[in-house]
Amino acid sequence: MIYTLNDKQYEGATSLDLMRIEYLHFDVDFSRYDAIVITSRNALKALLNKYKIPSHIKIYAIGKNSAKEKQRIDFVATSNNANDFAEELVVHLKNKKVLYPRAKIVSSDMAGILRLSNIQIDELIVYENIKQVPKIKKLGANSIIIFSASSLVNYFFEYYEWGSSYTAISIGKMTSKELNKYIPNFIESKKTDINYCIKMGISLK
Repeated sequence: MIYTLNDKQYEGATSLDLMRIEYLHFDVDFSRYDAIVITSRNALKALLNKYKIPSHIKIYAIGKNSAKEKQRIDFVATSNNANDFAEELVVHLKNKKVLYPRAKIVSSDMAGILRLSNIQIDELIVYENIKQVPKIKKLGANSIIIFSASSLVNYFFEYYEWGSSYTAISIGKMTSKELNKYIPNFIESKKTDINYCIKMGISLK
């Protein structure tokens, strides 16, 4: 069985419902900004739930998944984690005023890295990951677990013991860093795309 950990349903996998997304109240004055940096599809969705992003603002995204929100994306990064994304963005964000909508808790220091390069950036908390007690209490032998965020690594090991027959797939570098605290062996995906991870899991069966 292949398991994902958040509350979304994906073909070919079963969700353990360890986390749900809660969108928060916020206000934005877009006239203050030239660019928006997106590291999470949920952050973009939070903005689009409330606003139409003005055409003068350039949107820089870490992955192609953001494009699934049917929003114009001006730049898609070649890197697959937020810290490397920040390094990649420096040349593009010079002399721009930047908005960074994000989760309440993040695993990277993207804003700090950009500030060290004298980029003017404001962080805006637009959603929160809420931990949930899983409905499935025990996983079977040879389970394949897809870890799609650093926070989900911690949530998983709070509720489950790791079985010797399990296989872990990490969606990217930051998630792998957290996963390495718990288990020594796992597979890191070449793409930060959960459907790609599921296909990897299917190929391992």
